[in-house]
Amino acid sequence: MRSGRSPRSARPSKSLEARAIGLLARREYARAELRDRLLASGAEQTELDGVLDRLADAGVIAGLAVWALESGGRPASIVLLAVAATAGSILSMASKDRVAALRIPPAPERWIGFLLGGRDARLLLVAIGALLGLPKVVLAAVAITSGLSLAARLLFTRAALRA
Repeated sequence: MRSGRSPRSARPSKSLEARAIGLLARREYARAELRDRLLASGAEQTELDGVLDRLADAGVIAGLAVWALESGGRPASIVLLAVAATAGSILSMASKDRVAALRIPPAPERWIGFLLGGRDARLLLVAIGALLGLPKVVLAAVAITSGLSLAARLLFTRAALRA
């Protein structure tokens, strides 16, 4: 007699993020190799690009956190900064992708750029911070700018929906 579990085919399909993380948990992939593997499994190119960008940003922030820990910072504050930077970065990009998918008028990217909240600006902050040897400062800057970017996107989206 079968238990109350539903058959395997009735399980909801995993999200694209979950599939990508599942593949990465088994072994390392180059970005192009991971993209090709996920495209072969039926992923859409536009959604996949956003997912891969978010995973790459999370990896960069994790690397900064490890560097900051090794340079002698207080572990609790570094973990807090890393979590804030990761969450802000991922949520900012995911909200932009979701707004586009729902065909809601997007936030003006020029304003987000002034906040240094876009992905290119975050990577610029990381590069400058790396050259200066300031991983903790970069974590704080990314946490702040991505949080501001997320807040701006949400406010612009709310205004667009009310109009």
